[in-house]
Amino acid sequence: MYKDQYNNMRTLVEFILSRVWPNRYPKLEASIQNLKNVTNDFLKVFDEHSEEIGDDGIWTKKFYKIDEWDEERYDRLHKKYTFHISLVLDLTCELTRAMNYLFDNVRLFLLPSYRLEEGVLLIEDGPSMDMTWYTVRLEYKGEERIDLPYPGLKEFMEIRKNRDIHYGEGFSGDYFPTKFE
Repeated sequence: MYKDQYNNMRTLVEFILSRVWPNRYPKLEASIQNLKNVTNDFLKVFDEHSEEIGDDGIWTKKFYKIDEWDEERYDRLHKKYTFHISLVLDLTCELTRAMNYLFDNVRLFLLPSYRLEEGVLLIEDGPSMDMTWYTVRLEYKGEERIDLPYPGLKEFMEIRKNRDIHYGEGFSGDYFPTKFE
């Protein structure tokens, strides 16, 4: 990810959080809050294992690469890395859904022509096992289209397998504070 994109996401969360909301369009405001919640959790998860690369990039460190060979430790760290990468990808998909949901609500409540020319946000994915790339449209479907479709990180880890596109499944407590012992 480029640093300016990362910084823009941080700024977006702070901007949404600091606004005074007039409660004029509750569903539109809820979709903005939903975007803020997904963005905040994406950044929290991404930050867990990110490092700067070059002058303008940030990526997930390959923390499974260890200096001294220890097969058990390597396997454990590689499994944790795979979970982390799939969670980052699933949150990226959720960000796309949240943006498209916000666009729908802007069209519904404020401006019917909003982004009609540009259309919805799409994600390009690949290469797949057959070395092809494909483009997907991600949106909240059916009963997911509620005021706050993103349920928070804990529940999202459990329900992401039910989304239209997902890369991983399961829960990890690694992203949550532990109680003092």
